[in-house]
Amino acid sequence: DLLLFIERILYLEDKNLSAQYKEYLQELSGEGKMVYIPFYERDDAEKVRQEGKQEGKQEGKQEGKLSVARSMLADELPFEFIAKHSGLSMEEIASLR
Repeated sequence: DLLLFIERILYLEDKNLSAQYKEYLQELSGEGKMVYIPFYERDDAEKVRQEGKQEGKQEGKQEGKLSVARSMLADELPFEFIAKHSGLSMEEIASLR
């Protein structure tokens, strides 16, 4: 990746050239000619993506538990049984009614 190579050279060696290069990239991005994430921001972007993915998985698991609990409530199973097998608290189950 040529841009990555150029960016690393400028970033490491000359702060003035690095600033000019960043301005140039912003101009290109603003004109819709280029979308580019600088290497020093890529790790942050990946971290945010991974955190979002993990959060989505947790939300999905919780929604699955709630769905199972609703089904158990519809079958008139005792709250204690639902709590034991769904992993939900008694308060969470009561709020589903």
